[in-house]
Amino acid sequence: MATHTESSSTINADPAAQQRDEQDMVDILAVNEQLLMSGLREQELAEQLQRQLAFMNAITKSMGEGVYALDRAGQFTFVNPAGEELLGWTEAELLGKDAHAIIDMRSANGVRIIPEDVPLQTLTPSDRSYRDDDAVLMRRDGSVFPAAFSAAPIVIDGEAIGAVVAFRDMSEVRRLQRSQEEYLALISHDLRAPLTAIMGRTQMLLRALTKQGLEREAHSAQIVFASSHRMNDMIEGLLDRSRLEAGQGALRQNPINLVQLATRIIDQTVLPGEHTKIQLEGVLELPVVVDATQIERVLVNLLTNALKFSPPESPVRVRVYRDGKRALVSVADQGNGIDPQDLEHLFEKHYRARGHSLVAGSGLGLYISRLIIEAHGGGIWGESELGVGSRFTFALPTMG
Repeated sequence: MATHTESSSTINADPAAQQRDEQDMVDILAVNEQLLMSGLREQELAEQLQRQLAFMNAITKSMGEGVYALDRAGQFTFVNPAGEELLGWTEAELLGKDAHAIIDMRSANGVRIIPEDVPLQTLTPSDRSYRDDDAVLMRRDGSVFPAAFSAAPIVIDGEAIGAVVAFRDMSEVRRLQRSQEEYLALISHDLRAPLTAIMGRTQMLLRALTKQGLEREAHSAQIVFASSHRMNDMIEGLLDRSRLEAGQGALRQNPINLVQLATRIIDQTVLPGEHTKIQLEGVLELPVVVDATQIERVLVNLLTNALKFSPPESPVRVRVYRDGKRALVSVADQGNGIDPQDLEHLFEKHYRARGHSLVAGSGLGLYISRLIIEAHGGGIWGESELGVGSRFTFALPTMG
């Protein structure tokens, strides 16, 4: 009995070992708690994702666009009926499968795109989406079709827990674009014949008037010839314009002096009686590398708009100037101005500002101007104040 008591006393006499045992138990409990919380968090995220998918499923069932959703691991969690039809797979066959192994989407130059990676690896939760309108997607049977897609993260509590990708078949759009190009080619061909006759006869008239010393009449004939030549350039550029709308325009860029171009356009475009209204200001020389014919169209459009919407005797101010590495051209009038609600839409296709419906026009001028300037790597915008007037400005990169 004495021996037993002594042994028990020896075991209880080591408080350090007992403290270590207790700390180990605390650590084990803390780890278990963290594991439990992590599991509950994952379960909560999964449940929230399922609720979002159920809501999205109700919306996307009737959509014409294909939509699929992925979890954090890049596995399918949802595919709508349009997506099934476009991909050639049923939702049941795709659920839980790795999207990388099934989705084969490539850029126009053949490089593979993995849209489901974009929102998870490139975008932050604050980013809205990534879009590509010029892709090619392969179906299950190996056939391909032109596609446009947008990808965005599924965000819960500031954390990206998955991705949703919407895509559509662009075959009909591409067919219509080809038809448009063919139609414009025919129109261009038919317009060139009478215009060539006009240019030829005008040249003959110009030479005759010059020989007779009729300078004023010769100058008028010169303007007719220059305008005809510019119209011919515009006809030549009709196909380029259609390609610009498709993002495939080829610009014929050369170094020019933007001030000289503006001066020439004013001289050729503005009627003699309105020349006194135009006030040209700016630097003496401003070199840029542009497609001169395209920039001429933009400037002609801005000038004609300013003259069209200005009171008869009010001036139109044209400025050509430099701002850092940008060359800027602005055209300002003293017309009635534009309502702020209209101003933000003026560069949209076929948009006409309210109050100008009686003025002839198709609503394409500013839209085409925006396409041209953006194709040059520049920008165009408008500013206006009701009762004071409007100013439209475009910016282009300078040569140095």
